[in-house]
Amino acid sequence: MADDRIAARMAVLRAKFVAELADDRAALRRHRTAALDKDELGAILHRLAGRGGTFGFTRISELAGRLEALCAEDAIEGSEAARLFDALDAAMTSLVESEA
Repeated sequence: MADDRIAARMAVLRAKFVAELADDRAALRRHRTAALDKDELGAILHRLAGRGGTFGFTRISELAGRLEALCAEDAIEGSEAARLFDALDAAMTSLVESEA
C-alpha cells in the first residue's frame, strides 16, 4: 500500500517535470540568443540534471550535467556547448512529444 502511494506520487512528480520542460527549453533557448546570467543558467542545468536522473531520463541528465560543468568553467559559449545545447533541446523536445 505504501509502495502504491510512493509510485503514485512519483508519477505525479514525473508528469510535472515533463510539463515544466517547455519552460526550461524556452529559458535555454533564450540563453542561446541573449546569454542568461551564469547563475540562472547553472541553476536550470543543475535542476535538469538532477530531476532528469531521478525520473529515469538519463540522456537529459547527462547532457544537462555536461553543460552545467561547462557553465562552471566559463566555457558555455564554445562549439562543444552549442552541440550539447542542440542535443539537450532535441532530447527535451522528444520527451515532451512522446508524453503528449
